[in-house]
Amino acid sequence: MIKDEFERVYDKYNPIFAPIITKMIQDNYKFFQISETIKWGFGYNNDLAIMGTCDRNNNEIHLNIFSVKKAYEDNNLMDVEYFIIHEARHIFQHIKIREYKAGIIGQVDTDLIKKWIFETEHYIKALDRDGNENIDYFKQDSEFDAYAFSYALMKFKYTNVSQLFVPKCYGKEFYDTVDYWIDIFNN
Repeated sequence: MIKDEFERVYDKYNPIFAPIITKMIQDNYKFFQISETIKWGFGYNNDLAIMGTCDRNNNEIHLNIFSVKKAYEDNNLMDVEYFIIHEARHIFQHIKIREYKAGIIGQVDTDLIKKWIFETEHYIKALDRDGNENIDYFKQDSEFDAYAFSYALMKFKYTNVSQLFVPKCYGKEFYDTVDYWIDIFNN
């Protein structure tokens, strides 16, 4: 049944959403620090809180069409952009991991890349077995980095981002990291 619903929603909304999402990616590309083309597509999930995922095998962003539809109906496309940036940051992380494994050392701290590698190999999902939010998911360095980067970029662009989701477990270090990124974006 959900597949039928996905196809119905996709057929109706893809012509509306695809240009919007493509523009969001293009408008933010200069901040992503990657040269690869970002591929994306729609998928679906019953949990509207899961806006998107990044397939680490092919660096493709999969957006939950039902979440995008809800954000569109709520006139809140800022959430969609926020999670696109978040998933694009995961693409950056995957590229840095691949480069590190190939012996290419760049500007990202190698200890952080090693943490990203470990987390990729021992990934903790956002929801636990019972479908509840998993606090350990947010504590992963790769998730902290993606949330801080995306929040900072949104704050840099829009100033008022108070409605964006910030994990409750994030404190001063998160906002210090956000400020660090905003300083970089300003220069």
